[in-house]
Amino acid sequence: MGFPSIAQPEFQKLATDRFLTETIAKGRPGRRMPGWNKEGGLGKEEIAAVVTHLRAMAGVPARVEEDRWKAAAEPMTGEPLYAASCAGCHGGKGQGGKGPALANRVLLEAASDGFLRDTIAKGRPGSVMPAFSEPSTVHRTLTPSDIESIVAYLRSWQGEMKQ
Repeated sequence: MGFPSIAQPEFQKLATDRFLTETIAKGRPGRRMPGWNKEGGLGKEEIAAVVTHLRAMAGVPARVEEDRWKAAAEPMTGEPLYAASCAGCHGGKGQGGKGPALANRVLLEAASDGFLRDTIAKGRPGSVMPAFSEPSTVHRTLTPSDIESIVAYLRSWQGEMKQ
């Protein structure tokens, strides 16, 4: 599986500096992305410099403001939508597969509901992640309500994870 560039401008427009910092510092447990804030790794200033460099590569300014939108849907309404539209790539319980693991403590702690919503709606250019808000002959088009339900379902996994 190829990995999408985190310097890709469309991704950079969605990600906050906090999200990028947390991703670099903690990595993605269970994936190939290691955490860099460990002994012998990178300090806070060095991680901040990497974030600045990524922003410059993408030509996207720093983004410190979090998207405060919160999914208010009932999580269980998102379960069948997730199974039909997401599980094929991300695994039935978010364990990953062709797509990254979504039942990932670090990801869910760092990503705002708005980031998750926008990623589902807009996809990840340069990857196999489609824009589910756009009509397609390959996948179901998801409504804003569908996407909100999926985000609520993803959030329900946080309570099941060991800290």
